[in-house]
Amino acid sequence: MDKEYVLDKNEVVNLLKSVHVSLYDKAISPIKLQKGLYFLFAFWGGRIRKAKKTELDLVEKYTEYLFNPAFEAWSYGPVDREVYSKNKHGALNVYDVDKAVEYLERQDDFVKSFLEELIPQIFNSGDFGLVNLSHKDNAWIDNYDARALYNDTQIPSEDIIVEYANK
Repeated sequence: MDKEYVLDKNEVVNLLKSVHVSLYDKAISPIKLQKGLYFLFAFWGGRIRKAKKTELDLVEKYTEYLFNPAFEAWSYGPVDREVYSKNKHGALNVYDVDKAVEYLERQDDFVKSFLEELIPQIFNSGDFGLVNLSHKDNAWIDNYDARALYNDTQIPSEDIIVEYANK
């Protein structure tokens, strides 16, 4: 693949926010947004890594990195600080459903079907169900320090991909 990432993280955030409003007629919670990003990244990376071992022709053009990740091990699970800060300070309050639909339509069938399949599954879980699920991941467990006042240890993206390739 010519580019380092399959998707732009900001576009994925807009997509998650837009799909959630379309499905539930309410804004996505900060927890669900963060866990949505995490699980999309994890499942994509794991799926591509696993497939490259067996179905090279189908996935050779894809990188294992769905978007540019920056997850840290926070008490409620993996969090992307950049997205968290933008969301907290209102920079992500404006989202564009039409732009999200257009962005999704521009993706090839493989990427589009991945997103269309996984996003509703993520949204069907409650916030703390997603938190509990992320707390079972070694990528989070190995980087979270319950004794620390602030948890900001970076979760290596490779750890996430390896873990999900082995699930």
